[in-house]
Parts: sequence; structure tokens; C-alpha cells
Amino acid sequence: MFYNCKKIKHLNLIFDSFNKINSFSRMFEGCSSLKEITIEANDYNSQNLKIMSYMFKDCVSLTSIDLNKFMTKNVYTTSNMFANCQNLKILNISNFDATSLTDMSYMFFHCESLSSIDLATFETKKGTNFNYMFNSCFKLKWLNLTNFYTMNGKQLNNIFDECNFLTILLNEEYCSNIIDTIPEYVNVTFVE
Repeated sequence: MFYNCKKIKHLNLIFDSFNKINSFSRMFEGCSSLKEITIEANDYNSQNLKIMSYMFKDCVSLTSIDLNKFMTKNVYTTSNMFANCQNLKILNISNFDATSLTDMSYMFFHCESLSSIDLATFETKKGTNFNYMFNSCFKLKWLNLTNFYTMNGKQLNNIFDECNFLTILLNEEYCSNIIDTIPEYVNVTFVE
């Protein structure tokens, strides 16, 4: 829809309904001047929404995103969703339903200005691809991943690499297959 629109700085989108939308893939990808975005709908019922990959990739000027009202229970891919959003400081996805997600690769890759992401409710039992999910989030300090489940993961490379100041809260039973891949400079606290 707005793919590679490099001159847009502000967007205020109002949808009548999300009901018939099944993909937001690449919707704002490459909008490198986009600083502010508001996405609203009269009806947030988005049960048909399945694909959110590359949605904000390379939106290097964007500083905040609020997707709290989106219904995401049927979304199966968020690959590269926020990748290379270098100036993103505020990200509200606290109500994101991740139960259908299989591919989260590069989701937050190179979000170098984010210091925290609320993922306490992020249940990832269907997840198979976690490659580079948080890689190069240089300022990321805290992640609550107590519901994060990687035991069905097939691709688990470099998930937390280059996150030099990060402390993560993990359930060891849910993530025992990635423990040895976490860099030694990442602090890990285990919960039951």
C-alpha cells in the first residue's frame, strides 16, 4: 500500500474495518522518512489477518508504534516486522496474541533504540523460526519472556547476539534448547 514511499512523514489511517484484511505484509516497508503513524479502525476484528511480515521494515525514522488494539490470534508470520527501525523507542504490542506465530525471524532485528519490549504475554508454542529475532538491539535492557516457548524451534540462530546490555527473564523448561546459544554477556534469570 505505502511500500517504499520515502517522502511520507506522517500517516493517519482510519479503516472502516480490519475484517477483510488478511495481510499487512510490506505495507510501510521502506518508508524511511515516516516519523509518525496512527492506525485506527471502527472495527478492530481482524480474525482474517495472517501475515504481518516486513510491515514496518526499514522505517528508520519512526519513533513509536502502537498496535495494542490489533487482534492477532491468527497471524502466523511477523518475520522482519520491525527490522531496521533504528529510531524506534516506543513499541506497544502488549496485547499481541502470538499463539499462532510460527515465523518470528528478524522481527526486532536492528531496532537499536528500543530499551524494552513488553512480551510478557507472548506465547510462542507454535514457533519454529526465531533466527535473529532480537539481534542487534543494542540498547535493549529488559525482556520478560516467561511465556516464550522455543522447544518446537527449527531455526534458532543468533537470537540475542549484539544485545550487550540485555537481561532476560526465561522459563528454562520452555527454552532449554536455546540456553547454550545465548551469548555470555546477556544476563538470564530463570523462573518456573
